[in-house]
Amino acid sequence: MATGELASKTLHELCALLKAGTVSASDVLDDLLARIAQQNPCLHAYLAIDEERVRRQLETKHAASSQGPMSGLPITVKDNICVRDEETACASRILRGFRAPYDATVIERLRAAGAL
Repeated sequence: MATGELASKTLHELCALLKAGTVSASDVLDDLLARIAQQNPCLHAYLAIDEERVRRQLETKHAASSQGPMSGLPITVKDNICVRDEETACASRILRGFRAPYDATVIERLRAAGAL
């Protein structure tokens, strides 16, 4: 598949491809990161990308064989949603450096579904 092709698919389409074994979660992550690298210099949509952390999460999920409806799918989180121990600055200089002490409910649910 061409770079960005997987990144343009819906979650339902990606889940079907993963379930069918047509692509791996690693393929999806690689494609998304390539698309971000290509588009972000113009869009400035991503404030931070921790590629190593996401790859570690993916390895941990594969090692644990965790299954869920979104198992292994990378999810982008807006900077105003709390993710434990991650900076949640809402793109504001005033909040720069604030680390969320808890996960927002949506993050808990995404993690429970197996999302990265």
